[in-house]
Amino acid sequence: SSYSAAGHSAGRAEAMARMRASFSSAMQQRHRPFRCEVCHYTSSSRWHLKRHQMIHTGEKPFKCYLCPMTFALKHNMATHMRTHTGERPFRCEVCPRTFSQQQGLKKHAIQHTYFGFNSAL
Repeated sequence: SSYSAAGHSAGRAEAMARMRASFSSAMQQRHRPFRCEVCHYTSSSRWHLKRHQMIHTGEKPFKCYLCPMTFALKHNMATHMRTHTGERPFRCEVCPRTFSQQQGLKKHAIQHTYFGFNSAL
């Protein structure tokens, strides 16, 4: 069996071309825009589109076991559970106040900035 450098180079070039085409196809598949059929929303993620579509379907698969509230996202249900448990994991660095949601802490911190860092709100 004789070795052909030219044949080896051509074979390698073909393999590289196939790999590039396969990669390009995979990237287009992964990053193609997923479109909502109800509105003009698009996403590069199938998961984000599915989450968005819950707006239109009203689907809320996560139910609080302590009250009638339901949620589209598990994270929102977990945040809601703090209303039942009294958990307040977000602590102000300036004063002793705590908050059940990060958004509450952010609003509070703005007041410290506006009124001064040493003011106890």
